[in-house]
Amino acid sequence: MSELNDKPLVTFALFAYNQEKYIREAIEGAFAQDYSPLEIILSDDCSSDRTFEIMQDMASIYNGPHVVRTRRSVHNLGIGRHVFEVQNMAKGKIFVLAAGDDISISSRAQIMQLAFHNNADCYAVVSSVRHIETNEVHHCNAPQDIKSLLTRKKYIVGATAAYKTNIFTDFRPFIAGVHHEDDALALRALILGSGIFEISEPLVLYRSVGGVSENTRNSASDSFYILRSMRDINNRLIMLKQWQLDLIDSDMSDMTVYFKSLHTELVLLKCLVKRRRIGIKFINACRKRIGIKATVFHVLGHRMPIVLNFYLSIRRYWKK
Repeated sequence: MSELNDKPLVTFALFAYNQEKYIREAIEGAFAQDYSPLEIILSDDCSSDRTFEIMQDMASIYNGPHVVRTRRSVHNLGIGRHVFEVQNMAKGKIFVLAAGDDISISSRAQIMQLAFHNNADCYAVVSSVRHIETNEVHHCNAPQDIKSLLTRKKYIVGATAAYKTNIFTDFRPFIAGVHHEDDALALRALILGSGIFEISEPLVLYRSVGGVSENTRNSASDSFYILRSMRDINNRLIMLKQWQLDLIDSDMSDMTVYFKSLHTELVLLKCLVKRRRIGIKFINACRKRIGIKATVFHVLGHRMPIVLNFYLSIRRYWKK
């Protein structure tokens, strides 16, 4: 058997939504991958701009060694369902995710496949990134146990990740509305394996602006922060439900303490969402004293359950 036949098929999936400005560079990074055998799936989540047209044009003139396929969602699915739809058509044993506004270096698939080969009990591999705007390297911060993920002390950057396909097939599909597929898949990787393997070398040129990665914090108004944070809190609610389901399905009896913690956070977040007008009035009162309404709402919406618990504790104290 040849060396080529010994190597598993890898799927390199490029996900995009309204990223016509950057998608060409992202596709060039996919086409430049030096690993073989490789299938490339260029997937558009029903963009309203020319993202999918550019995908089709570049795929039609590609004459390299890789198999290239394109697809487009009939309607916008959101990142969670988008990932699952693409994975269902993927044929590789390893699934490499790429974002439509980032650029993967040519050896990314090769290095990640080798990491899986050398770490048999690993179901997820992530790498560092180099920021395009600043040239700074952001190193991995991947959780190595379930506790560090659930308590938000560690996380992964989904645009740098690759997974064994078992991480999809050994579990039910995501529930509707899952936005942070990286959080959901990180838990599954920790349930199935011994940890998440980190590659210190930056394999992705990461863009802080553009499409779903766009950072508009500097120009955002207070009303923007409030709307965005309520959206993020709802996303967090869905993520907690997904985590709970995966823990239950996996019969993680030794995670009882953390499961209860998730349930508590779930209840608190539901209370905040249902009574958001009261919450906004409370933050407005704080603003008159210390002027941090937007900041507090932003923090509440960005994976900070400890701050949320503190916020609700203060509310209970003020009511006495």
